Amino acid sequence: GGFAGGPGQRSHLGTTYAAVASLCIVGATDPRAFDVLDKDSLKTFILSCKSDDGSFRVAPDNETDMRAIYCAASVARITNIYTSEMFLNTDAYLLSCQNYDGGFGSLPGCESVGGYSFCAYASLVLLNKEDIVDNYKLLNWTIHRQMLSEGGFQGRVNKLVDSCYSYWCGALIPLIQAHCDIYTDYTPRYILNREANQYFLLLVAQTFEGGFKDRLGQAPDLYHTCYSLSSLSLSQ
Repeated sequence: GGFAGGPGQRSHLGTTYAAVASLCIVGATDPRAFDVLDKDSLKTFILSCKSDDGSFRVAPDNETDMRAIYCAASVARITNIYTSEMFLNTDAYLLSCQNYDGGFGSLPGCESVGGYSFCAYASLVLLNKEDIVDNYKLLNWTIHRQMLSEGGFQGRVNKLVDSCYSYWCGALIPLIQAHCDIYTDYTPRYILNREANQYFLLLVAQTFEGGFKDRLGQAPDLYHTCYSLSSLSLSQ
């Protein structure tokens, strides 16, 4: 029911998410694209990746991964197979991953990271459970990941700026803002410096070859190109 990274390979929640997202793009012009989905088998595969504590693994015999929760919740919502029973205890597990500083780690007690924080909070949005976590601390932690000198974002405290976190952190901020009415008194400029983020992405992360790299001195790749462009779309 899930999708693999290539023919003959094992199903994986990450590649299943990518496949379903790709079908959404193709399906915008050809609704027959969704005919390839076997929703009953897909639901069975997603449930086979779930643990009793509410967490998910990217594959049935793999380790627990915060990204797996986001992929599972996204696929379930997009394909309309979502039920509350599929994600029983998942909200409590996500809550256990929020740290004292407001961010989320990959597992309970692990260091807060921008990518895991996005996956955790976006999963809560998909589950309609944003209220159970400390939104204010999370917003405070996230906005302090934008670097004053570079304009881009770091993924963790005391780490270097990285273009992919312009998306992971930059996309997390409006998700929190959309939920918290208290922040309507602020303009986006004061919470996220959109201009500085664009300067970093266009003048530092962008390369003459056309792709984007994570920071100075690195080579461009598709991963950082994807999330740099996604962040630019948000910032503009």
